[in-house]
Amino acid sequence: MMKYNALARIIRVLLTLVICLVSFTCIMDLGSYLFNTKRYISTSGGAAFGDTGGPGTYLQIGMSVSIPDTSIWYKNGNFETRSKTRYFGYDKFDNDRLNNSVITKKIANTLVALDKENEITVGNDLMMTGPVLLKFHSKNKIDNAFWFFYAQIRIYAVILLLFFLIKLVNIYLKGDFLCKRSFKLISFIGILLISVEFFELVCIFINTQIIPAVRLETKALIGGFSNQGGVDLHFNFGGSVNFPNIGIGIIIIILSKVIKDAVLIKLENDLTI
Repeated sequence: MMKYNALARIIRVLLTLVICLVSFTCIMDLGSYLFNTKRYISTSGGAAFGDTGGPGTYLQIGMSVSIPDTSIWYKNGNFETRSKTRYFGYDKFDNDRLNNSVITKKIANTLVALDKENEITVGNDLMMTGPVLLKFHSKNKIDNAFWFFYAQIRIYAVILLLFFLIKLVNIYLKGDFLCKRSFKLISFIGILLISVEFFELVCIFINTQIIPAVRLETKALIGGFSNQGGVDLHFNFGGSVNFPNIGIGIIIIILSKVIKDAVLIKLENDLTI
């Protein structure tokens, strides 16, 4: 029991440190938004803590990358990309195009596995299941305010989750974990996880009205247009909801209720005996 108590105390200290760190970041972000102060702290050695970039708010956004098998440039300035995995009869179509048109440049894109025997082939289809972070800043102050408070609420949700966990650790250290309060806290954690994702859904709808999508455009400053072999990089707000969190939240709520009822039945049976 003493072993677990020591581990619980270490976890409580770590959770408290994380809360302090995240809270300090929130304070710096709030100061930067309201008073235009720095969002980072620098040391005499040159190290910096915080966001050292320009103005803006980091938002979660889905990312998709498309790498074509072949990129073709024509003399009249047209450009196209082809992929064997996306077009049936690609080889025949491509050969006809080559025979009847003037090609100025053709580039093949291949992902290569660095194995010893070269027996492994890698497809160009990419799939990313999680969101990435992009910083957004607008000339519209309402947009900036919405993005700022959206990001802050997500951080406050993390702080609240850590606070609930610390409360659970404290109950455990008191030796009375199987009580009403602990099951209520566990239910709150499940509700919080679900609420954050539904909040994310609402914010996604608003963000798609402000920014339907983001796409990488590459322009050469010297020597004409260049598009890096036709690699297509898209961002949109459809992939930032963590649906597994909703399922986990529901499971946590159900388990807390089931275990609570089981403990109450056991206590009633013990009293009857």
